[in-house]
Amino acid sequence: MSLSNDAVKDRFMARRAGKGGNVSTDGERFHSYNAVIAQWLHAEDNLRDHEATVIVNGDRLSATSSQHLGMFRKINTVVSFSALNGAGLTYGSGWSQGGLADGVKLVDSEPSLHNVAYEDKPEYETILKEVPIGATPFEQKGYYYTENERYCHYGYVTFNCPGNCWQCPDRRERLVKKREKGYRGYHRAGAVVLRYKDHDYICGFDEGSYFVSKLPMQVKTVEGAYTVLTPKAVMGKQYLRQGEWFFMEAGQEVLDDLVNQGKADVERIFNSITGGSRTPFLPGCERIKAGYMALAKKRSIGMGEKFTFTGFKRIANNAAIDKGHVLPRTTTRSNPHTVTYLYNTGVDLLAAGTVRHPEHRMLKLVPGKVYTVHRNMSLGDWSASGRVD
Repeated sequence: MSLSNDAVKDRFMARRAGKGGNVSTDGERFHSYNAVIAQWLHAEDNLRDHEATVIVNGDRLSATSSQHLGMFRKINTVVSFSALNGAGLTYGSGWSQGGLADGVKLVDSEPSLHNVAYEDKPEYETILKEVPIGATPFEQKGYYYTENERYCHYGYVTFNCPGNCWQCPDRRERLVKKREKGYRGYHRAGAVVLRYKDHDYICGFDEGSYFVSKLPMQVKTVEGAYTVLTPKAVMGKQYLRQGEWFFMEAGQEVLDDLVNQGKADVERIFNSITGGSRTPFLPGCERIKAGYMALAKKRSIGMGEKFTFTGFKRIANNAAIDKGHVLPRTTTRSNPHTVTYLYNTGVDLLAAGTVRHPEHRMLKLVPGKVYTVHRNMSLGDWSASGRVD
């Protein structure tokens, strides 16, 4: 006899086999059609508390399978099996049919972390000074706004009136002022650390998409995983982030080096054209002069004695390290992070403007500021679509 979906789930949680209309379990894996949406890890594979644990597949499946997935919504050890398939941690011919590979172990898991403080609270001034590693800070300024509300002769707001208020002869308006309090805070989605063949992987959720990152070393906690992923240059400092890329406002020494490099470029171009002569532009040498000016405009920073943002934009436009100002990628199969202005000094990678990516919200860098760019320390990244991030 075919069992109900809840009965099949109960059998799965009891490590027993069962079959319903669209779901089934062998006691180890819970299937919705052909997709594995939950799987047991044995106690010996749980390195944290040595208890059998259920791992849930967070991938977006069909409408019916998504309803089946809702039966496991209270379990916080959620990962993307499609991203794990890209990293080589699942078996089978496709992510929709395979489960976790034999030998995958659970190192640690952590529920979502969310903290917010409104501007009328004392912690509003300090909440962003100690943002946990891997968390994304956010801020919304407070503001006032006004709106017109229309009332009928019954006293109803027009869109709540049970009658035809727009034809009511006694309709009236009043101006309402409202206050929205500002707030600050940070958020870090729940994450799971898995170990497979002596390599550790962090599985998390970032800006609406699941991801998997291969860690450069073994860790014991989710906090430790985020720590080893964070570039040393931004550790303990304020930064903006999009996916695996961190953006930190360039210090004055970086900007000074930029100016000095620009002046050195001008001098080098000058010497290559004139042979070092201080008086190259004699009558009849307009062609040489024009060529010099064109090269100086294209290849020099053009900042004079101090940093100017306009000068940086010009050199970035003329010396992008990749077509379309794309940040360096480990493989051409990965989705590109595209920056408005990007320049490689040979020592630092500098960016300004906006940063775009198909799977992330657009990141707006502060106008008029230049940022140093740092990639996280992962050895590989995969998104929920299964492609390299």
